[in-house]
This record gives sequence, structure tokens and C-alpha cells, in this order.
Amino acid sequence: MIFSLVPELGREDAEPLPEQSIANQLRSEVAAAGKKQLVISSEYLSLGDSCSKLLDWLTAHEFSDPGDSTALVVVRDPILRASSLYNQRVKDPLVGETRSPDDFLHQEAKKQCYSSIIQNLMRHHISTQIIAYEPSSSLVERVLLAAGATTDEIPETSQRRNVSLAKHVLVAMLAVNRVVPEIQRRRMYFAAISKARPAFQPANNIFSSQATAWALSVFQRDLAIPSLTAGMKSGASQSEKVSQHNKTEPDEDFLLLTEGERMLIENAVRTSGLDWKNVSKEIDVLAGISRNRNQL
Repeated sequence: MIFSLVPELGREDAEPLPEQSIANQLRSEVAAAGKKQLVISSEYLSLGDSCSKLLDWLTAHEFSDPGDSTALVVVRDPILRASSLYNQRVKDPLVGETRSPDDFLHQEAKKQCYSSIIQNLMRHHISTQIIAYEPSSSLVERVLLAAGATTDEIPETSQRRNVSLAKHVLVAMLAVNRVVPEIQRRRMYFAAISKARPAFQPANNIFSSQATAWALSVFQRDLAIPSLTAGMKSGASQSEKVSQHNKTEPDEDFLLLTEGERMLIENAVRTSGLDWKNVSKEIDVLAGISRNRNQL
């Protein structure tokens, strides 16, 4: 729906549908559900004017009345959110992120400010409600309750955890993205490399201390808004979170794999019959960048 109604957000793996087809499918789903509240969820709704465009379309097709919609904005610790976004971009074969973590943070941090998203929603007179990301295990339940569901209407679902790539998998896929241009082959590498257990871990700070300090100065606009600060809490006050980021010294050689991590990746790649030589060379290049980060 989002990719069809906001074409500029389209992806190669998204098949756009005619508006009438979307309207017909949505009417069928609403009729089958028999509920008064409609929940449409997409991270892409935070980009540009996509949210206002969607609401205008829903109003034009009589799915909602003007002013009868609320944007539920899920917020989390800004550094961990940036780490998670970077992981997703490296993992996604269509995106194939090639920038180093610090380069990504310096170029994207200003675009990730929640305050900009909130201001854009206010500019279009869209009612907004802030929801904390943590604890992530209960996020779906809290979103549905905020949307008007009752406790007995919450479906029983298996607990899901939004996990990021383990360090060695992230570094290996970054190397793959830099030397393998074909999307399908990147998918093959990811399938192979993700078998090098452990392949996933909770999001953590993957950026250097210098980049982290710079990004926190950018995110001060968010930290100055009480409702956003409260929403970012995850078992600690926001001041404690900021202090934690400042005190934590991220691994300045994050892109440098240990011998054991390197062997895990090499075995996974070679076992799958994929090329290791070029990937290995690029990992060395990345490690060199990491060791000389302070000079960049």
C-alpha cells in the first residue's frame, strides 16, 4: 500500500498496485475484521510527507474522516536506533549499504531526528501519540491498545525480538556489499554467512566514541522534548542513557575481526561455494579503515 501510494519510496521487490485495487482489498479486509479502528503500520510512514499522503488517500476513499486519525510514533534510544538502521541497511540485499558505520552516522543522523518527524506531522495537523519502543517484547500489544483495542482483543502471538547482525556477520556483509554488485548474489552470501553462529545479537553501539559524541549533539533537539525523552526510556532515565553513551568506549577497531570470527565467515562462505578471496581482501581494507579511523 505505502509503496503504491507513495511511489518515490518504491523498492525493486515491491509490486505497485492500482489505487482502485488497493481500495477494494482494503474494503474487503475492513469488512471481514468488523472493527472501527484501522491500523496501518510501516516504518516508511516516517519519511517525508508519506503519512499525510496516506491519510489524504484514506479520507478521499471514505475510510476515515478528516482529523479522525492518529499517528503512533514509536521512539527509542537514538544511538541504538541508528545502529539498528545501519544493520538493516547492510543486511538488506536491495540496499546493500557500503558506508562504514561512522560515515553512515555522520551522513544520516540529522535525517533520523524524531523532532523533524513530529514537526512534519504537526505541519499537516496530524494528531500524534508517542509510544516507547522498549520493552520491545510488548510493543505490538501496546501499539494495539493505543489504537483502541481492548485487552481481550489482543491476539496471542509468539514473542518477537528485533535483533541486529552479530559483529562478524555485519563486517562480512559490509565487505560483500562493496565487492558484489548483484542483488541475488548478495542474498546468497547472506544466506551463507548468517549460518556462522551466532549470527544475530541485540542492537548495541557500533559507532566510534567520536562519532557517538557528535551524533548526540545532533540528537539534542530530540532530547529537549519531554514526550520524546520519556518515550526513549528503557529501564533508565534519558540522562543516564546519554551518560552511558558518553562513558562507553565503543571498539575503535569494530571492523577488525578476530581470527576466530574470520574463520567462521571463511568456512561459511567456502562451504557454500562462494568466492572468499575478494571478500577477504575487502575485510582487510575495512580493518585498515578501522585502525586509521582517527586520521579520517
